[in-house]
Amino acid sequence: MRVGVSGEEADEEAVGKLAWSRTIYAAALDAALGLSWSRESPADDPRRRRTQRRYLTLTAALLGLTASLDEAVSQRIAECLGIAYVLLSDQRNVYQSASTYHGKGAVILSVLELILIDNTLEYRLLKAGFIAGLWGLPKRWDPG
Repeated sequence: MRVGVSGEEADEEAVGKLAWSRTIYAAALDAALGLSWSRESPADDPRRRRTQRRYLTLTAALLGLTASLDEAVSQRIAECLGIAYVLLSDQRNVYQSASTYHGKGAVILSVLELILIDNTLEYRLLKAGFIAGLWGLPKRWDPG
């Protein structure tokens, strides 16, 4: 638990990390903890070093952290995810100067902690991926 964080906030933080750990963001969470996935793991093991590297690259792009994205694109991603751009911009600079898995994972984790987890999260992440140029425009079906 971080210093100055109440028990309730720490519980929310733990729940948030658990939610992210069941996604491709697990690569960043492990990297933030200094855990590099094995280079020697069997082919059917999903936690392989090159998979971790690919997931770190993908999630950084999805969050608007990579240098390959124009600053205006990162700004749109921040807005889509409900993050103040000044905070994302700071993390973007830190990410671009990070040279280790640990450093990159720590930055991704710090951005994930800024994202509100609610029932619109999935759509916001899909839309952020579209803005980043990772996939097409997500479509939503509204039965109402």
